[in-house]
Amino acid sequence: MSRECIIFEVEGQSFALDIGTIREIRDWSPLTRVPGLPADVVGVTSDHGAILPVIDLSLRLGWNPIANSESHSIIIVQFDDHTCALVVEQVGDLVLIDEEALLPPPDLGNTAPANTALRFIEGLAPYREGMVQLLDIAALTEDCVMHRLHSA
Repeated sequence: MSRECIIFEVEGQSFALDIGTIREIRDWSPLTRVPGLPADVVGVTSDHGAILPVIDLSLRLGWNPIANSESHSIIIVQFDDHTCALVVEQVGDLVLIDEEALLPPPDLGNTAPANTALRFIEGLAPYREGMVQLLDIAALTEDCVMHRLHSA
């Protein structure tokens, strides 16, 4: 069985999200910064009257922040009752990823900290000359600050 996924880049690496979790892909637009949010939540944006937290996916993965640039994109994702926006560097192709070709992320055993970004990776699959990392949308959005924004 294959899954339809959108490919995008962060820090020169290819990532994918299942198309069923993506509500919208937007061009870059300025964000509103809100004090007191986690470091990887770089601001908020409006989505049809709702306020969405915007996560810098590079920061969430433990890398350098994505610089504000009109060449970057915002992907609005939804899983269960969690809705967030992700800042990514470049959105690419719509591809089919064969689930049989999906390999598990590396098992680092006890050497990996409990909060490692590996928890966001569902699996890896061959893509062009390298690999694409399929993100686990449930893990990526489980601590989404959406509820805190509404309850504040």
